[in-house]
Amino acid sequence: VLDVAAGTELEAPLEIQTVQNAGQTHTRFPVTFGAGAKGTLIERHTAVGENAALVTSISDIALGDGADITWVILQTQGAADTHLGQIRITLGADAQLRLYVINAGGKLVRQEIHVVVAGEGADLKLRGINLLGGETHNDVTFTVGHDVPNTTSTEVIRNVIFDRARGVFQGQIRVAPDAQKTDAKMSCNTLLLSDEADF
Repeated sequence: VLDVAAGTELEAPLEIQTVQNAGQTHTRFPVTFGAGAKGTLIERHTAVGENAALVTSISDIALGDGADITWVILQTQGAADTHLGQIRITLGADAQLRLYVINAGGKLVRQEIHVVVAGEGADLKLRGINLLGGETHNDVTFTVGHDVPNTTSTEVIRNVIFDRARGVFQGQIRVAPDAQKTDAKMSCNTLLLSDEADF
């Protein structure tokens, strides 16, 4: 559990690592950033061996009013690993979140990102990159719900796929009937570097 008190400003990035070498690893990580908190957090998932592993990771993140956070997810599992990740985020009023998701490993990967924009003036910026090769199957599923007026979000996903890898992106922006003056954008672009690559 990580609870960052209101008004706290982290002086350096905080890094959380999940390192595995075969078998199974399952984590649940609740995080709260108080009002006005600022900082950068890196969530790193990696393997140190060649043996296959099953990894699951769930992060529940709440940003208080006016919090300003950069969150980086770096997934570099082994070539035989299965990685199932889910991140659930709630943004308070005037909260700012920059979320970077990098997938560069694993054989079967599903990364779910679910965001609820619950406070007016909140802003979400998501940038994702998937570097896929070999026999990898990578699925990124993203939803964002704008529940109140005057909020913004921008999501940009990029994929580079070669060998016989397969990439999938599913994205949804939901705007509630009362969420007037919502400004939300989403894009996904893919570069296929072999005839057998698929997206």
